[in-house]
Amino acid sequence: MQPIESADGSDLPSVVPTKVILRLHEVSRYAEFSPSQHLLRVSEGGVITGHELSYSSSRLLELLISRADLIVGREEMFAYGWPGRVVGQNSLNQAISNIRDLLGDDVQRTIIQTVPRRGYRFNSAYLSENREEFNVSDDTAPAPAVATDAAEVIIQPQAFFALGRLTRSANLLLAVLTIALATTLVWRIDWALWLQHGLFNASEVLGELDVQYVSESPEELTQLQADTKPLRDRLRGFVKQPETIIFNKMHGFYEIVCIDQGRSVQFVTVHKTKLSQLTDEQLNRCVN
Repeated sequence: MQPIESADGSDLPSVVPTKVILRLHEVSRYAEFSPSQHLLRVSEGGVITGHELSYSSSRLLELLISRADLIVGREEMFAYGWPGRVVGQNSLNQAISNIRDLLGDDVQRTIIQTVPRRGYRFNSAYLSENREEFNVSDDTAPAPAVATDAAEVIIQPQAFFALGRLTRSANLLLAVLTIALATTLVWRIDWALWLQHGLFNASEVLGELDVQYVSESPEELTQLQADTKPLRDRLRGFVKQPETIIFNKMHGFYEIVCIDQGRSVQFVTVHKTKLSQLTDEQLNRCVN
């Protein structure tokens, strides 16, 4: 077992085993959480389904379990779930909601408890002993399903957003751009000038829509433009005033950042397998 480390490198007082068994609300349902693999396997009546957690959701669940029955403050959760990144409260709310949904705790909210104005707490009553059904080799384990929070919409009026799957340098660059937009920008920015530093980008202007594509290689950039063309055309139909849209793809996830002339930054994160399933309502909320 390895101790969890906090954002400043100090060890947390508890440790999380390689795998943790959780008792869920229904009598026949249990879950096995593997922090190092960002994997949650749910057993219901002996049938096991695997769910791949997002990086941040996995980190938050790991942190909460390590502090079972203790209140974990929001600032510590931000630091551990999104190390080195700037995020807002909506990102944390969405991640906790995704975890609860997988655990079947979205209604009762007794496994992960909200402590008003303080943070969250994991209820140790839902920690369980080892379960025989999970003692199967990786070769026979069911393939993990796409992460439940793979298609998530986070509406964020402040100028903070989390591009959790970007490289650290790209994430910091875009975070700086966003803050600059919110504090000083009233005109459109020359993104081609800004988006350098090892990234490849392309842009196009379609009426009121200024579209930017950002990737780590020319080949990925070309593929990104082709994959997101249907989304670009749909977004164009919702734009009512000048808007900047940034498309990027990292590790199987697409991220769409909508910047409303520096007044607000909103975004959509979606797994590549769910790209075509984004609804008109989700896209409309991003640009409006």
